[in-house]
Amino acid sequence: NSMNQLQAQQEVRVSREDEARRLKLEEETSADMALLRAILDAEHRAREVEEAARRGVTPAVFTFDRPPKEVLTGTPCPLINSPEDRKDLVQRLFGIREVLMVPFDHEMMTTPWDDFVTNILVGRYHAVHLVAGHDHHFGHKNQGSPELLMEKCRELGLGCDIIPKVEVGGITVSSTYIRRLVEMGQIERANRFLGHPHVLTG
Repeated sequence: NSMNQLQAQQEVRVSREDEARRLKLEEETSADMALLRAILDAEHRAREVEEAARRGVTPAVFTFDRPPKEVLTGTPCPLINSPEDRKDLVQRLFGIREVLMVPFDHEMMTTPWDDFVTNILVGRYHAVHLVAGHDHHFGHKNQGSPELLMEKCRELGLGCDIIPKVEVGGITVSSTYIRRLVEMGQIERANRFLGHPHVLTG
């Protein structure tokens, strides 16, 4: 038994060392990623604000109060930042004052993707120009996609921007990857991917 325990401890240590080495090797290839994403986000938000001004409407960010995955699976999902932090970051970094922090409830979970656009985003919140990420999926069973969103926006006469994927050294900037870095205590590296210092209060 003691021999098995020793072997298991060695395997865990080797696994952790391998992960640390892998992250170190990725460091140089992904060092510019955060800057690139920050530029893309800044340009994107600037376009959003500019478009809102042109249309005479208020720029706003729509976000849920909790990760949908947490509600669907019943398993707590570690946060990159709290809803309050998210609201503060959007307002402070991008100057967008209107942050719609919407509860992810049964209605949201079961709403078909097209009804989500038509009845909620447009009907309830009066959206005229929508912006989403390249891998954004939404609506019941995540059936909505960026392609479908663009098609629906054209049908409804709405503007639509899809943020392209940012990839450096084969690594895509994503909340999943950043969350893993935070969980591992790699805060400095997470900051590079975030484009700003990591914040988590409460």
